[in-house]
Amino acid sequence: MRKICTTLFFIVAFGSCSKDQGPRVPPPVKLIFPEENSECITGVSVTEQTSAVTFTWNPSNPAAYYILNIYDLAGGLVTSTNEIDPESTVILDKGIGYGWEVIAANALGEESAPSERWLFYNAGAQRSYPPFPADLKSPESGASLVQNDNGSITLLWSGADADNDLSAFTILIGLSPETMSELVTLPSNQFSYPLEVVSGTRYFWEVISRDAAGNTSSSGVYDFRVL
Repeated sequence: MRKICTTLFFIVAFGSCSKDQGPRVPPPVKLIFPEENSECITGVSVTEQTSAVTFTWNPSNPAAYYILNIYDLAGGLVTSTNEIDPESTVILDKGIGYGWEVIAANALGEESAPSERWLFYNAGAQRSYPPFPADLKSPESGASLVQNDNGSITLLWSGADADNDLSAFTILIGLSPETMSELVTLPSNQFSYPLEVVSGTRYFWEVISRDAAGNTSSSGVYDFRVL
């Protein structure tokens, strides 16, 4: 009996150790450069229209490789590369706004959650950049929510500008994307607005960011339903 128990102990112990030896899924990556909501002026000029930008991020153990995704400001994927080291140099168009994120993967190809997505403008000849598109925080697109005791819900967003000359936000609201119209224009330091709503109604909303030079950008249209 003792021999059988001892054998079973080693089988269980060996199985447990073998299972523990598998690679963990790496934690999300922390980005370093290009900095969030910035103008990247360190790119090395390649042609009159393009420059080489070096992206860097903190290592995420036990990552075997990293996936760098670069997007345009509308969220479309521009390029995706696999890197062993926590950096990558990519040739990008000058004077264009981009978003970037990194995903870490272990030796089995299991991926971490994406990092934050940071926005930046790749420096070009122009001296004025449009604001970065506002990031609509709440309500999230497709959300269903209940109005508060005052018969309203709170719209929340964030905004930034590489030139630091953001001047105003204009909120558009409607019952369909085609019928949206201007609701209110707010100062650049206000990132919330109480919206009176009606139960059982679906709303569409958008925030237009404007800078001192008159440049504008759109957040894109989100929708939500009031129960």
